[in-house]
Amino acid sequence: MDYSFCQALKSMDIEELQRLILYYDVNCQYIRKLLQRIARNRHLHIGPGIEIIAGIGLLHVTEHKPHCVPRYAPTYIQGAGQVAGEIIESLWSSLNGCAHSTRTASDANRAETLDDHMNDNNWTKLVNIGRSSTRR
Repeated sequence: MDYSFCQALKSMDIEELQRLILYYDVNCQYIRKLLQRIARNRHLHIGPGIEIIAGIGLLHVTEHKPHCVPRYAPTYIQGAGQVAGEIIESLWSSLNGCAHSTRTASDANRAETLDDHMNDNNWTKLVNIGRSSTRR
């Protein structure tokens, strides 16, 4: 995760970045010694002067200890939007309909079927971008 985080920062134009909200579903543990781990590893780097604010998406933070909610929930982070933080997990529910038919399939067939369903889900979202619920 440290490597992925640093690579993501490296790929962005962060020269003027001063504040960064990092969402991760276990941030209450992950963020604790992040800067020390990065400082000890010569392959990892974060630009100077960047304030990293730890957040946990609303989908997960409510399942943490009670003191995690006011500390990490986007609701209480100044400037943060209201995000679930886990779009991938929310998409899984659309796969429930095909779960039964892929249960006994081979690994390759299961992967193809799930890919087809997710591609259809993405296509449906793409063609409906900008449509309001009253225009359907």
